[in-house]
Amino acid sequence: MNEKNPDPHQERSLPIPQNPKKRLFESTATKNDLIQAVADTVECCHAPLVVQKVLDALVELILTKGRVEIRDFGVFEVQLREERRTINPRNHEITITPAKAVVVYRPGKKLREAVQSRLTNLSPKD
Repeated sequence: MNEKNPDPHQERSLPIPQNPKKRLFESTATKNDLIQAVADTVECCHAPLVVQKVLDALVELILTKGRVEIRDFGVFEVQLREERRTINPRNHEITITPAKAVVVYRPGKKLREAVQSRLTNLSPKD
């Protein structure tokens, strides 16, 4: 067998890549957790309504302005993903994925620093 042109049908062992997006925490916070945190902090019986109104306002601003910047927390921004060619791995059929708008989030400096400082105290899940 030629090293430059290996047999594609030959079974070979590939190294298992390490997952760079390994989760550091066991669970995910939900909207109810956010409501509870607001209720505990503000001691307000209207916490669910307040949280919903803030989220609704955030969505509306993203839709109308295209970019929402919350200092020290981060930036939500609408970006356009261009049309691209994709290949179905099962049948190798080439298709065109249409262009679409997506919302991206970039964390602010203080949030990045807070996460990094916590990261030094945590070890990844095994």
